[in-house]
Amino acid sequence: MRARYLIRTFLLGLAALAVASPMAAAGGMDGWDRIGAKVDIIGDNSGSISGAGFDISVKGMTRQSVRLMGGTVQYDGHTDENLWVAGYDVDISGEVVRDATIWGNKILLNAFVGGSATLRGSEIVIEENAAISQGFYASADKVTFGGASIGPVELSGREVIFSGSARSGLVIRALSVKITDAARITGDVTIHATGQPDISTEAKISGRVVTGRMGQWQVMRRTYGKRLIVSISLAFIAAMATFITGLFTLGLARNGVEKIIDNMVEQTFKCGIWGVSALIAIPLLASLLMLTLIGAPLAATLIMTLPLIVLLALSATGFAAGEWIFNRTGDEMSLLQRILSLGTGLLIIAIAAILPYVGTVFLALAIIFGTGALFLLLREMFGPEPDYKTHYRAR
Repeated sequence: MRARYLIRTFLLGLAALAVASPMAAAGGMDGWDRIGAKVDIIGDNSGSISGAGFDISVKGMTRQSVRLMGGTVQYDGHTDENLWVAGYDVDISGEVVRDATIWGNKILLNAFVGGSATLRGSEIVIEENAAISQGFYASADKVTFGGASIGPVELSGREVIFSGSARSGLVIRALSVKITDAARITGDVTIHATGQPDISTEAKISGRVVTGRMGQWQVMRRTYGKRLIVSISLAFIAAMATFITGLFTLGLARNGVEKIIDNMVEQTFKCGIWGVSALIAIPLLASLLMLTLIGAPLAATLIMTLPLIVLLALSATGFAAGEWIFNRTGDEMSLLQRILSLGTGLLIIAIAAILPYVGTVFLALAIIFGTGALFLLLREMFGPEPDYKTHYRAR
């Protein structure tokens, strides 16, 4: 699905901010924040946990809330407060005393939640050992519920499979609905579907079963309307992360930023060729290095730089887009003007990225051309004939 790739790319970009961030060092044991390409948190913590990275793993007890964001997120612990997670591939187990809010592409829940649980994603699986004390609300392309909920359960998506236990009723809105023979439901079951739901005669339902036909557009609107909110939120977060990275880059290497803009404006085709080559060569080189004992650490480092490259590439494209909008004559721009043009460029990229069908293509092109501009700059800096020409252009 298009949304799946969007979410993945956005989270990769956000994880890259963790690599670039000066906050990469771990904090103290009280209220520690962890940011990095790979984040492992093990042990008891008396404060809250906030973690962001490409690969996040948390184990142990937390007395306060837990907030995690990254590409792959694995949580197997205990928190006395709320759990909030956003990731591409999310695996949650352990115990959450209060509420759990989870966004992602693929979500696997096998935990006890003392409060309510709200999940949004592409594929959601609630395993047999999962238990929710209060309400459970999930929306995805496919929802499989095999756990138990004391509170009400509301599921929506293209396909919903229910084989668990619900003690306060069940509401399903989906194109396809299946209630298996393992289902145990106390209270009424309300189903809104485009066709006849598949309800096993072995399923135990103590209340009424109320079915109503819902048009395909209504189901799609309910499901994808919520997913659109998720996509917009993630796009906004990623745009902000990229904007912050752009500010760091602008402050640390203003001349480099100006040269990157030059490369994208004056050598657009060349940037595309270099971008495709670099994005293919880096994983290939890392794979070759992994074959040797000495090269394995270098390969791991190389792979971890990919998210950073993606984030820098998007910020480079943001700078170039702002230049094209505000400064086609190539005049000198003040620092404030450059910051405003970066913000405008990233806003355009974020809006274009969530468009149906073309969003993924647009985002991929932004990454490719931005990567090419970065590597062209590196070539000019470290090549045999460095070119430090001024960035002012006459077009």
